[in-house]
Amino acid sequence: MIRTMVKLVLVVIVIVGLAAFLLGRWSSGSKIVPDSPVHAAGPIDTSKAREAGAKVGEATAKAANEAEEALANGALRRRSSRRWFWTIW
Repeated sequence: MIRTMVKLVLVVIVIVGLAAFLLGRWSSGSKIVPDSPVHAAGPIDTSKAREAGAKVGEATAKAANEAEEALANGALRRRSSRRWFWTIW
């Protein structure tokens, strides 16, 4: 009895989800053709893109170095705290 109810609920959920997906897909009036540009703003300036990428790369490298340093300091502190803990016992 319970298995039948669970199966029925799952089937209903799948059917409702599929219907919602298809209705949303068909009701949206936008047509996007694979070969057409989608809202392109014109030519892209690659030098600006390279500069932005370089800035992001520098910031990421700096953050990675700071994280590495913080982890190294944390490892040293952890070792020293363990030694202190064992001297008490």
